[in-house]
Amino acid sequence: MNTSDIEVHIEKWFKLKEELNEIEKELEKHKNTVIKYMNDNDLDKIKSNKNNVSRSICNRDFLNKKDIPLNIWEKYCKKNSYYVFKINKN
Repeated sequence: MNTSDIEVHIEKWFKLKEELNEIEKELEKHKNTVIKYMNDNDLDKIKSNKNNVSRSICNRDFLNKKDIPLNIWEKYCKKNSYYVFKINKN
């Protein structure tokens, strides 16, 4: 693959990322409207003609590094590494 080929992919990636951001904003708007309705009406489920929405509570246990002794943190913490890619307009 040459430089001009990769440029096409970078431009397409950036354009799609912008489109996705706009779609996510719209999605959040509609989701928040439904959440507000559910909260205001104390509902855990809603059935429409074509879709169902349900909510439940999920719990997660965690530790903050600042809340435990360092030696315990170092002994039991789990670490992982991964790549992060960012794309921005020049």
